[in-house]
Amino acid sequence: MEIPNHPTAYSIVTIISTMLLTSIIQWIFLIVLKRRHRDQWYHAGTPTIWSDQSLLSAWLTIKYLQNKLYLSSGSAGGIHFCKLFRLPMVLGYWLTIAIFSVGIIVCIMNGWPPS
Repeated sequence: MEIPNHPTAYSIVTIISTMLLTSIIQWIFLIVLKRRHRDQWYHAGTPTIWSDQSLLSAWLTIKYLQNKLYLSSGSAGGIHFCKLFRLPMVLGYWLTIAIFSVGIIVCIMNGWPPS
């Protein structure tokens, strides 16, 4: 399947790609946090991929990492793990919002690609 040479088509592909990549990072973080750092997972409020399905619902997890709330957990392994994932999780969250916002604007300005 060939992608039409149209700004809206590129925008949609970019939005989907960004959301997929950041979802994979988030999924890995949440699964490993729960399995290997259970005390840290409880400290974070027991987030799961199901509870963090949208940008709004994921905010609690992102806020936990962005504001370094994990530092007060007392779990050395969990703190180290959160430090490792802090940048990719927080950057991915804000990048997704930015790409989505710009993508919507591109779609509105350029319309739907011709069939």
